Amino acid sequence: MSKSAEHAAEDLQATLAGISTKDLVDELSKRDGVKEIVCPDPESAYAVGIDRSDGEETHISPGNGPARILVVID
Repeated sequence: MSKSAEHAAEDLQATLAGISTKDLVDELSKRDGVKEIVCPDPESAYAVGIDRSDGEETHISPGNGPARILVVID
């Protein structure tokens, strides 16, 4: 990576570090290719699982809301 590209990446990282997670998620949720699933109820339970075409399954531990789950297809 060139020095100018490294400098630009460092500047971008510094800018992003100054933005709250909530603001970043708010922005990402508005983008094309992003679907937001909202679990607003603190008593709601949710679990995320992926069934792949090769038969493998990935499961993320269930949790209790509130939660915002972003599905990014890009």
